[in-house]
Amino acid sequence: MIVDKLITPVGVFRVFRNTEICSFFVEESNYNTFWLNDNSTVHPEGCYKISLDLISFSVSDIIICELDNGEMVYEGGDENTLNIVGEAGNYIIGIGAPDSQFIEHGTKYTLPYTLEITKKGYVFSIIDNPAEYRDRNFTKYIELSLVWENKEKEYAWEIVSFLTC
Repeated sequence: MIVDKLITPVGVFRVFRNTEICSFFVEESNYNTFWLNDNSTVHPEGCYKISLDLISFSVSDIIICELDNGEMVYEGGDENTLNIVGEAGNYIIGIGAPDSQFIEHGTKYTLPYTLEITKKGYVFSIIDNPAEYRDRNFTKYIELSLVWENKEKEYAWEIVSFLTC
C-alpha cells in the first residue's frame, strides 16, 4: 500500500524528499518471528517493511525517514544493516536500514546513497543517479524495517532489536 504516513503507537512515521512529504510503500513484514529461550516463537505488535523506490530520487536529493516522536539510540545492526531502538510511551520501537556495500556471498556493490543516523530515523543523501542501478535488484529500493512492541513484555527490546537488524 502506498501511503504518506504510517501511524504507530508512539507517533507518525514519515518520509521527506528535500523537506517535502514523500509517499512510500508499506506492507507487513514476513520477517516477523522471534524465538524465546524455550524455543517458542512470538511476533511483535507491529512489524512493517517500508520500501522507497530509488528511481523516484535524483542526485543531491536528501531523503529523511523518521518518526515525529521519541528518541532512539544506535544499536549496531548486523553485517548489512544498521538499527536504532528506543522507548517511547508504553512501547519499544526500532527502525532498521541497509548500510553495507556487501551483499550475500560477499559480492561487492556500490550504493547510490550515503546514510546518516538521527535520533528519530535516517537521512539518505543520493550521491549517484539511481537509474543506473536498475539492473541490480539489491539497489532498486531502500528498504527499512519498522518494529514496535509493548514494553511490558520482557522480551520487548530484544524482539525489536532482532527484527530491525
